[in-house]
Amino acid sequence: MVVVECLYAGLTCIQHNTKEKAYKNVPICKKTRRNKELPRKQYVDELINLKDNGRIKIVTGLRRSGKSVLLFDLFRDYLLSEGIVSEQIIGIQLDDMQNMKYRNPLELDKHIREQITDAKKRFHIFIDEIQLGSEIQNPYVDDPDAKITFVEVVLGLTKIKNADIYVTGSNSKMLSSDILTQFRDRGDEVKVFPLSFAEFYDAFEGDKREAWQEYYTYGGMPVIAGLNTHERKNKYLKDSVYGN
Repeated sequence: MVVVECLYAGLTCIQHNTKEKAYKNVPICKKTRRNKELPRKQYVDELINLKDNGRIKIVTGLRRSGKSVLLFDLFRDYLLSEGIVSEQIIGIQLDDMQNMKYRNPLELDKHIREQITDAKKRFHIFIDEIQLGSEIQNPYVDDPDAKITFVEVVLGLTKIKNADIYVTGSNSKMLSSDILTQFRDRGDEVKVFPLSFAEFYDAFEGDKREAWQEYYTYGGMPVIAGLNTHERKNKYLKDSVYGN
């Protein structure tokens, strides 16, 4: 085992020599993250303040910035801690292969409405990557220009008095002022950014100088916090953040 200095990141690493070619001379950083969940408290609090306000909560942000984790893990955990049972949380992720049929807006609408089974209970609806919903021909009218999209689905769900609706989106269909236009001023946007340095440092095992060196080298994408080699971090950024 040889201890070397990773000059481009300013971090001390351990280089392991191994007989397996695939792992030979791969530097492994000594500095690791504290074993705890990144709380993203600012965004959780924002969702809590918007809960049950009768409007669509639209969570936007860069790819891999933590939108899905915020909604499906952190905010869901908050709802459960408040006594809401899991059956009252209806979640669907449109980037999951098992949910391809629900990219059809009519199927998505049917699927959600079938789970709202009690008019006396509040249901919280999470739709992840809503922009993946397809645009289809309206089968009920004889007009080739009549289309149905995810916009009609979400607006229709707002008519259900015991439904509290949250959606996430990543691309231009869901960003900036386009959102208020598409949802006719019935939505509140929650913009999620990568980790601030304060969030990053809070989860970093090491001093502030070392944390800053890594932060400016790799940025604040949340998944980076769990990767422990420079190669894995570079590959993740190349493939998942900057790739197509």
